[in-house]
Amino acid sequence: MTKIQDLWNQWMLPIRDGIYGASGESFAARLSFSGGSKVEVLEEFSLDEMMENDPEEVTFIDITNKVEWSGAYFFAGEGSYGSEGFFGRETSDGELMWVAYFEEGNPFRDIEVRDGVVGFTSTAGFTVYADADSVRFRPVSVDEGSA
Repeated sequence: MTKIQDLWNQWMLPIRDGIYGASGESFAARLSFSGGSKVEVLEEFSLDEMMENDPEEVTFIDITNKVEWSGAYFFAGEGSYGSEGFFGRETSDGELMWVAYFEEGNPFRDIEVRDGVVGFTSTAGFTVYADADSVRFRPVSVDEGSA
């Protein structure tokens, strides 16, 4: 079991803006609002090393919305602190596939899947889009007016 799966099973996520895959890959990420809201995927890092150096750098999470789609689930939620938000995808058995976490993203609540694109909307009023068909997080640019 990877570190992210272990944390997920304990209803926790690391406090570091990033994209975490169930197979163990972790990428730093940031929210960008230029040209519409989106996620910029940055450099890869070691979650194992991060947790070894600072095991207290975790937050407890609550899933506030879950939508079934094509034999899997998209989910959205919030962390222990008011500014935290996350979204991702699970298998039909509830096993984590990937999760995106943002310390200052605000809780993500709404989920809409349309035309192969999933949109996750934050309580701050912005939406992040991803490829709904991919088993890994793949950001998608969408014209906010057409979504």
